[in-house]
This record gives sequence, C-alpha cells and structure tokens, in this order.
Amino acid sequence: MRRLVSLLALKSLTLTCTAFDYLPLNAPGSLDGGGSPSYGTWATGTSTAQTVGYFKDGTGKTHGFTYDGANTYVQVDAPGSRDGSGSPSYGTWLGGTDGATIVGYYNDGTGKTHGFAYTQGAYSQLDAPGSFSGAGVPSYGTWATGIYQGNITGYYKDGTGKTHGFIYDGFTFTQMDAPGSFSGAGAPSYGTWVMGSSAQSSVGYYKDGTGKTHGFMLTGGSYSQIDAPGSFSGAGVPSYGTWITGISGNNVVGYYKDGTGKTHGFLFDGISYSILDASGSLDGGGSPAYGTWANGISGDTISGYYLDGTGKAHGFLTVIPEPSYVSIAYLASLLAILSSSRTRKRKDTLCAIAPKI
Repeated sequence: MRRLVSLLALKSLTLTCTAFDYLPLNAPGSLDGGGSPSYGTWATGTSTAQTVGYFKDGTGKTHGFTYDGANTYVQVDAPGSRDGSGSPSYGTWLGGTDGATIVGYYNDGTGKTHGFAYTQGAYSQLDAPGSFSGAGVPSYGTWATGIYQGNITGYYKDGTGKTHGFIYDGFTFTQMDAPGSFSGAGAPSYGTWVMGSSAQSSVGYYKDGTGKTHGFMLTGGSYSQIDAPGSFSGAGVPSYGTWITGISGNNVVGYYKDGTGKTHGFLFDGISYSILDASGSLDGGGSPAYGTWANGISGDTISGYYLDGTGKAHGFLTVIPEPSYVSIAYLASLLAILSSSRTRKRKDTLCAIAPKI
C-alpha cells in the first residue's frame, strides 16, 4: 500500500523504459591468450563511419582497431610502438574518432606514452607541454582520448606525476584542471582526465582530496559535477565514483561503481540516468571486478565493453531505443504483479524515472 501511495504521489513523473540490444565486438586475434581473463576487446569511441578501440593478442600485445559496422576490422599499430624488447605491456590504444581522424596513444621503446592523431594513413605525434618531465619515469606521457571537429581531448602527467586534462585545437594545448582536484595532500594519483567534447562542452572526471572520482562537464568556463545515483556507496572506499567518458549533443555516457564494487555503464540526458548492463556481464561469481563500461557516444550509438563470467573483455555497440512512457496507474499494477511473482528484471532492460516534459 505504501508503495502504491508513493507512486500515485509521483503524478508529475513518468517512467521511461528502454531495452538495449547489444552487438558484441570481438576483434580477430583477441581472446587467444590461453584462457587468460586479461585478454579481449575494448571499444572506446564511435562515429557515424566507424568504431575504434583496442585488443590484446595471444602474446599480450595491445593493438588498436577500427570496425566499419560490416564485420570488417582493421588493425592499427602506431609507428614506434611495441619496441620494448618484446614486453607485452607495450602497444597501441585508440581513444576516439570523428570519422576522418583517429586519436589514441602508444608506448615507445622506453615505456613513454605519446598521444597521436591518425588521418589518411599519416600519424602526427602529440606530446603536451610539461609532459615527460618526471626524471625519465616511463609512466609519464600524453594520452589522446577523443576528437570533435578537429579538437582533440586528453590528459598528461607532469613532472610530479599529477594528471592534467587538455584540449588541443591543432595549434595550442589548453590545460584543464577541474575545481577540487589536486587537493589530496600532494598525491600524484590525483588530477583531471578529459575524455571527450562536443560543440559546447567538454567532459571527463577528476579525483578529489579523498580519492573519490567525480564526473564533470565544462560548458562556457563553468564546471558541473556529475555523480551517478548509487555511486559512492561503498563504505567510503576511495576507488568508488563516477567516470564520464563521452558526450554527443545533450547525452553523456560513462560508468560508476555501486556499493558492492560492481561497475555499471550509464546514459545521462541531463534529466535522467539510464543504466547499461550488457547481457552476460556481472556473472563472475560475485566478483566486483566484473561489469559494463560505456565509453563513447555518437548520435544514438554507444560503444563500450563488458567482462563476462570468465573475465574476458568484449566490446559492444548499442543504439539508444525509443522510450516507452508508462502511466502511473499501469506502473502501480505492474509493480504489484512483479512483487507477487518475484519476476527478475532482464539485465539489459532499463527503467528510469524522470520529470515529464
């Protein structure tokens, strides 16, 4: 009865239900590492022309890939990558694409990380000013994560190990430091990561003084903090939080960790959150390391990856479906049926309550 009364009180709200269909992406040569769960395919960005990401082959090497939507994969290896005496930690990672240009990063023979832009077969190396100044530490460098209308987003580590976001317009690197970052008593693991941009905004995440991760959107010089509902509920564990990874129009995507440590992807349209749990994820015997990560968005197409019950990584594409709006009276009846039958909701079906517009 209390549930029904509460629902009837929400007469200004509507329930938006969406069912996502997931297209798995498994690059040829991935999943070959003798059953190692650290192998697989990770989709990081998408456009109307292609999807990009990376995969690990049977030796543990990382290769970038492009996928054209017609089951054709093209392997991408930046010049100078995979030169570290056969170390499997070296390779090429693709971060984003606008259809004409691909951006990403690679590790050279010394372990340094360089960003790059790849257009029509030509590579341009990207090294943000101030990176590579940490007394030769190989974990320093520049990471390019996304591109929109020629503007490249990413982040770099300075000489102290701090992480700074940036936007590069082809001529100038503009540093971005979200308010509240860098306040953790000088810990070098703190900072700001910029993951994508649109015509009006840039998005990413930062760590505050407690080590918590918050998503953000920067629009017109003003930062807005984004914390997905259900995040930060893990008994104060600093590894919990919200990560914003992509933007297209009014929609942003990312992922968060819930109170059990599970990772859930999400879509946020500025009003409501839609949770993305790919079919087959969250099946690893209760391991909190399993879940779904939404990494990129272009129009109504979302890219990401999930870990299956064995720990293997599979990329995916999904299209934002048209929502169906359910009346409050029908919702009350539906919840009564679900309560009595104890029906379990499909992991790839999602309902989000939001103000009716």
